[in-house]
Order: sequence, then C-alpha cells, then structure tokens
Amino acid sequence: ELYTRDLEYLKMELVESKITFWDYVIGIGIVLAILSTLWFFITKNTIPTVVKKRIKKKAIPIIEKLATEIVSAEGGKLVEKEIKVLRISIDEKIANYKIQEESSVVSNEQNISLPSEVSNETNREGHISTNLLFKLAFNTKSIRNKIALYKRVISEDKSHFYAANNLGVLFQEQGEYEKSIDYFDLSISINPMYHLPYINKAESLTILSKYEEALFDVEKGIELLPTYENGYFIKSKILLITNHKDKAFKNMEDVINKYHSNAILLHDNGYLHYLNHDYDDAIKNYLKASELNYPYMVLLLNNLAVCYRKKREYKLALDYLEKAKSFNNNYPLIYGTTALIYADQEDDVNFYKYIRISLQYGCPIWKFLEDPGFDKYRDQVQLIELIELFKGLDRDTLNV
Repeated sequence: ELYTRDLEYLKMELVESKITFWDYVIGIGIVLAILSTLWFFITKNTIPTVVKKRIKKKAIPIIEKLATEIVSAEGGKLVEKEIKVLRISIDEKIANYKIQEESSVVSNEQNISLPSEVSNETNREGHISTNLLFKLAFNTKSIRNKIALYKRVISEDKSHFYAANNLGVLFQEQGEYEKSIDYFDLSISINPMYHLPYINKAESLTILSKYEEALFDVEKGIELLPTYENGYFIKSKILLITNHKDKAFKNMEDVINKYHSNAILLHDNGYLHYLNHDYDDAIKNYLKASELNYPYMVLLLNNLAVCYRKKREYKLALDYLEKAKSFNNNYPLIYGTTALIYADQEDDVNFYKYIRISLQYGCPIWKFLEDPGFDKYRDQVQLIELIELFKGLDRDTLNV
C-alpha cells in the first residue's frame, strides 16, 4: 500500500543495495554471487534479506503518510493518488512486508489478525479495497490511524471480522476493556468459528474480574483452534487468579509436553511463574524459550530484565534491556522497565528521563502505577503532569 510514484524510488534502493555487495565480497567469487543473486531475485521475485532493512526504512514513512492522508481525506473520499496502489508482484512483496515484525505492541502480536490471513481482493473502480486498507492499518504505527482505518474497513465491509478483532485488541491495549469486548463480540457475531476474538475477549473479561465468563470464552477459543498457544496461557492465568494454582501449572505443563516444549508455551509458562512470584522458574522458562528461537525476542528480553529487577540484580536487568534494544530500539516497555530500575535505586534523574522516553514511545505508564517502584513518585506533580499529558493524547486518539 505504497504510492505508485514511490515505486521507482524503492526499486532504485534495491539496485543500490545490490551494488554495495561489492564491499563485502573479495575476488572472482563476486561475479558468481551477483549472478546467482540476480537470478534468484528475478525468478523467485523475492526481496533479499540484505535489503530488507533499507526497504523498511524507506517504506515506513510512505506508509505513515498514506495512512494519514486517507484518514484525513475530506468526507472520507479517496483522491487519485490514494487509489493507485502497487499491483505487480514485486510491489506486493514490498507492500505486504511485515513492517511490524518488531512491533511496539509485540506483547499482543499473537492476538491480532495478520495481513496474511486476509485475501487480496480486486479493487472496485474508484475504491481502495477493504483488505488493502486492512493491511495499511496493520502496518501503520499511529494508533489514531490504525483505529480510523480499521473502522473504515468495517464500515465498508460489514463481514470483516479480522478488522473487528484488531480494533478490540487496540482498545484493550489502551485500557478500554468494555469497548474492546464490544468489538470482540462483533467479530464473533460475524464469524463464530474464528478463535482469536474469544481468547482476546477472555483477556479483557479477566482484567474486569469476570472470571467465569472469561473461562467460558477461552475454552471456546481453545476448542476452535487447539494448537493456538496463547489460549492455554490465558486459561492458566484465570485459574491462578482464582486460587487454582495447581490446576493452572498442570494445564501449562500438560500442553508443553503435548507440543514438545514449544517456545511460545515456554515463554507463557515463564510469565505464569512470574505472576506467581517464582522469578527463578520464570527465568528458566524464558531462557529455554530463547534457545528455541522465541519469535518475539524483544518481549522475552524485557521480561527477563523484569525478573532480575525483582531479584534486585540491576546490572543483569540492564544488560538484558540493552540486548532487547538490539531487536527493537523503539519498544516502549524497555524504557518503562529501565525507569523502574532507576526508581528502585532512587535515581530521580534517570527515572524521569526514561519515564518520559517510554511515554513518548507509547507505553501506558498509568497502567503500572501500583508497582512499588512508583511509591516515591506516584503523587509527585512532575509525574502526574507527564501522565496527564500523554494519557490525554491517548484519549484523543481513541475518540476517532
């Protein structure tokens, strides 16, 4: 979903990236390497890994610009440049490239409907297809634009249960749990056989202390797709909260054994131990998940840092946060966790430095104020004003 006029620019970037290959290859082998690379690129029509970062760097601002212009278009009408989307296969490779593989909302990435689930329908004349709008909503970083675009998808295609599910996740992330449930219910009403909204709804119901309803929904989601790992974690979390500790851990252990130490299940089991204040067991599970190539490493490394913070091993915690930055320097929880580490050490300057950064990257700090790290700062005017500033921006975002 990029501007047609940017196509040539992006293709030039690919060419330039291939040329830089000379810097890395010595001798006659360069000739064979370039020929094989070009042949693979032409015949398979894929983007080599070596240029993905450059594509992402150029694609992101284009995606953000297009999303903003579509959202702000007068009367919701599309102008010609918004209708002209990339069509040939190489353009689709760029347009569909998963910009958010290192998402700032990676904690919920398991629970969102992905563009790969949605078919590529042909545009009606004079319209951007709802599925292309869906992909644009998925890839834009602006929460305001995401919400507006997903709502537009639903308004133009009443059967788009994927967009309804993703809207629910967005509102859930912002702490609007009742509103999130409304969208999960909408997704379920459109397609009762789709597992994700049941599991996501169970998460919101759990936060609202509606445990019986939550357990019903999560079990329905598991029934619909037994291989979906996150459902078992949500179920175990409900059991743990409702004082069924033995059942909670047995549920996770049984599933881990059944699916042969799946990395996602091991990570979730680690988080379950963290919730039970078993920090050493949490760390063991996180490390096992890491060895099995857990797909959301920035989240895992942040969670390891949180465990070491709880154990007051601050140097180790900060080391893991530095590793997390190598995966995604923009991940907001990294800076929130860093701020709390400095809070524990009564370092006011660094506490406020990293709290501000975390808020700028979109971390909803106000959801974590019960953490003991905030005891000294919770009632300070400086923190209250910072939170009100960014929380106010979030509320404006939600009222699209």
